[in-house]
Amino acid sequence: MSSVSLMMSDKGSPRKDAPLGRRDPVYRKLREVHDLAEEKNIDEAITKELGEAIGIAERRELYIDKHCSIESDTLREIRIFTQQKDWTEPEKQGLCGRMGPGMMTGKVEGEFLKFLVSMQQAKHILDVGMFTGYSALAMAEAIPPEGVVITCDTEQYLEQINRKKLDESPHGQKIDIRIGHAKNTMLSLADEGQKFDFIFVDADKESYVDYYNVIMDQGLLAANGTVAFDNAFRGGASYLTEGGPTDALNRLVEKDPRVRRVLVPICDGVLLVRRAEETLV
Repeated sequence: MSSVSLMMSDKGSPRKDAPLGRRDPVYRKLREVHDLAEEKNIDEAITKELGEAIGIAERRELYIDKHCSIESDTLREIRIFTQQKDWTEPEKQGLCGRMGPGMMTGKVEGEFLKFLVSMQQAKHILDVGMFTGYSALAMAEAIPPEGVVITCDTEQYLEQINRKKLDESPHGQKIDIRIGHAKNTMLSLADEGQKFDFIFVDADKESYVDYYNVIMDQGLLAANGTVAFDNAFRGGASYLTEGGPTDALNRLVEKDPRVRRVLVPICDGVLLVRRAEETLV
């Protein structure tokens, strides 16, 4: 969940629920201090400097977005649909659980995933957490025609709205949607003997440790494979407090002698994991 188009309030300043504000505690704190300075009539020069610091962070996000490759037409349509849809309506109708646009993997991270998948020369991909299908399609665009992306989610409603849009892409036929609890789906795939060159996990964070254990203990990761866990920072919660689910995953991986890992500070943090013997000479 990561692409940035700055969301402006009617006062002309970025809304506090904009993507950058959700995931960057430094940015949030700067805005809090700036607003407090205005409220307390602190020296105007200080308020101005704080505003400029906020502007630097915002311009950096726009610059990153600008200098990533343009997404495909179908990916752009999925992103716009996800951002504009009123997600409270299907929840009220009992069609699905609580969802929102912040759950989407966006343009920057989607392009990052395409690079990883391409460099991996992956053909068999597992996408844990489908939502509106942005990450699944981004990765499908980077694999050969015979490749497959198995994407899983708990919501039948999402399969109904996603399948038609995915099939509008020439890469849609590479995507296999599985509905059910992700852990159960992953265990079933392991029972089938399936192995994946690349696994992207962006589902319920409380289950991250379970997902990691299934991947590593049930043989889902192919030789020379890579696992990527999204939201490793979880909006700063991972490093500002202890004991949260993403921090628990990061600590578990840290202590696992089977793997090497790198925590990449892109978007809300992406933890990359590979087997130790496949990364050391």
